[in-house]
Amino acid sequence: MQDELLGGWRPVRWEWESCRTGQLLYATENLEGLLIYAADGTMSVRVRSTRKASSSAPPPPWRLRQTPLQWIKRLSVATPGYQWGYSGRYEIDEARSELLHHVELRSIGVSSEPILRRHFTLDADRLCLEYTDRGSRDRIHWRRAAARHGTRAAVSAQVGAVS
Repeated sequence: MQDELLGGWRPVRWEWESCRTGQLLYATENLEGLLIYAADGTMSVRVRSTRKASSSAPPPPWRLRQTPLQWIKRLSVATPGYQWGYSGRYEIDEARSELLHHVELRSIGVSSEPILRRHFTLDADRLCLEYTDRGSRDRIHWRRAAARHGTRAAVSAQVGAVS
C-alpha cells in the first residue's frame, strides 16, 4: 500500500458536512498545495486558498445552522490566501484504512492533537482523506501530482527508458 501512496498529491476539493445532521456545510475547489508522502515515513502538507477577494462575507452561523466553530472554520477557508499545513511522520493502518499523521510541526489553526487520524480511500491517481474536526466531517480530495521535467522522478523515468 505504501508504494501506491508515495509521492506528491495536489488538492482538488475540500468539503465538510455536519456530524450531527450530515448536511453539507461548505465545499471549495479554490485550493492549491501539496501533500507529500516519502518512502522513509515522513510526510508534509501545505494548502492555500486561492479564492479571490470578495466584498460579501459568508452568512452568519445561525442562518447556516452551523456552530460558531464551524462558521469560523468556513470563514477562514473562504479568506483569500488562508494557509495551513503540518509535517511529521506517517503510518498506514491498512486494516482500518487509516493514515496516522504524527505531527511534529504545524501551522496555526491545525489541530493540536499529536496524531491526526485520516480515513483514506486510494484509487490509482485519486486519494481522499476524511476526518472529524470541530463538529464537522471533512473530506479532502487529492489527485496525484504530475512529475515535472527535471525532477528526480522525471529524470529517473527518462534514464530508465534509455537503458
